[in-house]
Amino acid sequence: MTAHFSARRHRLRRRLGTRILLACIGVGVTLGMLSAGAAPASAVSEFREQIPIQAGSHVAIGRFRCTVGAVLISTTWYGSMGPSARATRYIVTAGHCGHVGDPVRVNLQGIIGSVIWESPILDAEIARIDPIAENNFGCDPSSALHRCTIATAYTRRATGRIFLFDNGGRYASLPVTGMGVPGVNEVFCTSGAYSGVNCSWGIHPLPPGSPPYILGARTFRNQVEDGDSGGPVASRSGTLYGIISDGTYPKDPDPDFMTYVPLSRILQAQPGYTLAPPT
Repeated sequence: MTAHFSARRHRLRRRLGTRILLACIGVGVTLGMLSAGAAPASAVSEFREQIPIQAGSHVAIGRFRCTVGAVLISTTWYGSMGPSARATRYIVTAGHCGHVGDPVRVNLQGIIGSVIWESPILDAEIARIDPIAENNFGCDPSSALHRCTIATAYTRRATGRIFLFDNGGRYASLPVTGMGVPGVNEVFCTSGAYSGVNCSWGIHPLPPGSPPYILGARTFRNQVEDGDSGGPVASRSGTLYGIISDGTYPKDPDPDFMTYVPLSRILQAQPGYTLAPPT
């Protein structure tokens, strides 16, 4: 990697400050700034902090806050072993957002999963999102012994959808329509927890010495922000292209540039997954 590229790289996670949500770990603190002296954080829209999680949702992973880039299901034999496994989902985000074993939280939901795979080379990671388990009790009144049973129902906490704009330009939760690559002259979107939806990106050449696993893009509007790492890069209609990796600082020579990791390369490295259905 050349010094030219290293100087312009800007990791877009946000650090959890010295105050952490009481509901998350039982200590009375709140989410803090990325670093001392940083500009005030952009507000995260409430809908990005709700269950079910989808591409564009805001999550806390270990000590950092990032954005979900895609929701997956397992295609392995384990993924079909019973209702709990079938309701389990997996999220993709940037590799610099956490490490294997780090807990995943969403707002006031507490711990809902953990990181199970990371690739520093690809700057990507996958976290397991556990389903909600609800026990239902039932008794047979016709039985002389009033035999009772317990049935457990599992509800998924993530779904194959993405936060984008609808045809009227309003925020909407749209079904993910597949995976692909942007066209040469296509204008495509990012959906960051902090910068929101920005459909003004186009393909842009990478600087010399860039890693081979990333692609470049440039916007004529708002740049991605701290906390957008891992967020989806997608078409206007919901086709996923990749996840946000790095941005640039406002005073950099090219402040409207970002890099992203193609989703296809992540799934090549971890072939036991596919995109989750939207329901």
